[in-house]
Amino acid sequence: MGFIIRRGSIYRNVGGIMSKDIIAVEKNKPVIETIINTAALALTAYGVQRITTGAYDGYLTIIFGMSLEFFKYKGRQKKLW
Repeated sequence: MGFIIRRGSIYRNVGGIMSKDIIAVEKNKPVIETIINTAALALTAYGVQRITTGAYDGYLTIIFGMSLEFFKYKGRQKKLW
């Protein structure tokens, strides 16, 4: 199965018949943002649990979760997805 790119669209060669598969980023945008949201929420929740037990490395996981959210908003503005 081969792929041919023509004018921004991707055509797939299936059994000698060219079928058009439009792989648009707009379709994947909600999926990408949901994955980032889930990861950021899990990291910040884990960080809070670590802080409440007295471990200071929880602050690093919270900062990492916040940076994922920041990356999401910057990616939305720059249209990375």
